Amino acid sequence: MSIAGLVGILFYTLSISSAVRASTPTSMQDMMSAMMGGNFMAPFGAPFMPFFFLIPFALVGILLAGVIGLVYSSLFPEIRNIATSPAPQNRETSLATIMKTLSPEEQKVMEVLMMHDGKYLQKYIVKESGLTRLKVHRILARFAERGIVTIKEYANTNEVTLSECLQK
Repeated sequence: MSIAGLVGILFYTLSISSAVRASTPTSMQDMMSAMMGGNFMAPFGAPFMPFFFLIPFALVGILLAGVIGLVYSSLFPEIRNIATSPAPQNRETSLATIMKTLSPEEQKVMEVLMMHDGKYLQKYIVKESGLTRLKVHRILARFAERGIVTIKEYANTNEVTLSECLQK
C-alpha cells in the first residue's frame, strides 16, 4: 500500500467522522426522536458507518506486524533451522533407557540376553530367568513387537537376538 493510498484513506475517514458529528442530535427533541425510533441514522443510512474509521488503523496494524515479523526472522534465523531429529545415542544410554521402562520380569529376561551377548535360545532363557515358558514367550513377543529383539525359529525352540543398536 502506498503513502498516497494511506493519506486517501485517512482523509476519507476524517470526512466520515465529521459527517457523523454533523448528524448527531443537538436538541432534546432530536435525542428523544432518535431513542423512540425516529429518523436519526448515521450518514448514508447505515448504522455501522461510524466504525469504518477503524479499518485504516487495522490495516496499518497488520502491515506493521508483518514488517516486524520479517525483521525478527531475518535477525534471528537460527530459530527456523532447529534440527528435529534426536541426537544419536550410544548403546549404554539406549539400553539404560529401555531398562528403566521394563517391568522386573522383563528386566530378568533382558539381563539373561545381555549375559550371552544378545543372542540366546528361548528355552535357556526360561531356565536362567526362573520364569514360566508362557511368561517368557509373552515377554519376548512384546519385545519383538517393540523392535527390541528379533525371534527366529530354531529346531523346537526360538533363537532370540537383541536388535543391532543394543548389541555391543
